[in-house]
Amino acid sequence: DDVVSIIYTSGTSSKPKGVMLTHKSIISNILGANELVKEIDVKDHKFLSIIPLSHAYEHTAGFFLPILIGAEIYFNENRDQIVNDLLTVKPTLMTAVPRLYEVLHKKINNQLSGQSDFTQKLFAKTIELGTKKFKNIDLNFLEVFQDFLLDKLVRKKIQKKFGGNLKAFISGGAALNEQVGLFFQSLGINILQGYGQTECSPLISCNPINNIKINSVGPVIRGIEVKLSKENEILVRGNSLMKGYWKDKKNTNNAIINGWLHTGDLGSIDKDGYLKISGRINEMIVNSGGENIAPVPIESLLMSYDEIEQALVYGHNRPFLICILIPNEKLLASNLGR
Repeated sequence: DDVVSIIYTSGTSSKPKGVMLTHKSIISNILGANELVKEIDVKDHKFLSIIPLSHAYEHTAGFFLPILIGAEIYFNENRDQIVNDLLTVKPTLMTAVPRLYEVLHKKINNQLSGQSDFTQKLFAKTIELGTKKFKNIDLNFLEVFQDFLLDKLVRKKIQKKFGGNLKAFISGGAALNEQVGLFFQSLGINILQGYGQTECSPLISCNPINNIKINSVGPVIRGIEVKLSKENEILVRGNSLMKGYWKDKKNTNNAIINGWLHTGDLGSIDKDGYLKISGRINEMIVNSGGENIAPVPIESLLMSYDEIEQALVYGHNRPFLICILIPNEKLLASNLGR
C-alpha cells in the first residue's frame, strides 16, 4: 500500500493533480496486462519504446510489463527515426498513441499516390479483401486466390517495413480512428486498442489479439471491475486504483466514491463485455436545442481524410456546429505543384 510513484495528470481541464500509485496498484495492473500478452505466441519479446516514461501508459505497458516478462526494451531517441528503428529493432510489440498510426497511415497513402496506377489498384484490392476478411465476410473462389497473391505481393512487403516480426501495435491514450484501424488490420498488422487512466495505473481494458473489435477498447483486464452509472459514465473498481491525489483530499473524494473511480468518460458495454467509449462528460456539446452531441466521433471522421491534419468541433449553446480544420500541408503543396 506504500506509494511508489506520483504521476501528474496533464491538467488540460483543470489544475494538474499528483496521482499516487502504489506497489500493489502497479503490480496488479501489469499482472492483468500480462494475461493479454500470454495470448501472443512469441517466446522472446522485443519492445520499441517511443512514448516518454513520464506517461503512465508507457510507464506500465512499455517498461514494467516488459521487465515482468523478461523482454528487451529499445528506446527511440528521435521521432523522425521511428521507421528506421522498426527495421533495426524488429520489435514484436510496440505501444503508441493513435496519432502515430494516423501519421503512418497518411505517410503510406502519400507514398502510394506517387506510384503507378497498377500498384495503386493492387493496394486498394488488398485493403478491400483484407477488410472483408477482418469483418468475417466470406470471399468467393476468385477473391481467395487474389488475396493469397496479395499476401505475397503487398502485405509481406508492408510488414517488412515494420521489422517483419511485429505481432501487434497497442493503441492507447486517445480514441483510435476506426478507418485507420481497419487499414492496418487489412494489411495483416494487428492494432490492439485499449483504454486506461493514470488513476488506474493506468490500464482498464484492451482488445485481445484473438478477438479484436476495432471500434471498441476491449474487455476489462483481470483484477478490474467496470460498471456504468445512470448517465453512462464509466466507473472502475479494483486493486489497480490509485491511493488518491497527492495532498488533495477534495479531488480524491470527488474521483473515488464508495470504492469506484469515476472516470469522467461516457461509454457502453456490448453483449460480449467489450467496452466502447463515446466521449467525455465535460466535452459534450449541448446545443441551443438542448441536444447532446459528442464531438470526438465527428472529429475522428474528419481526420480520416488524408487532406485533413487536425479538426476541432464546437457548438455549445449554438443552433449549429462549427469546425476548425488544419489541412495536410504536404498534400496541399503536392496538389498545388500539379
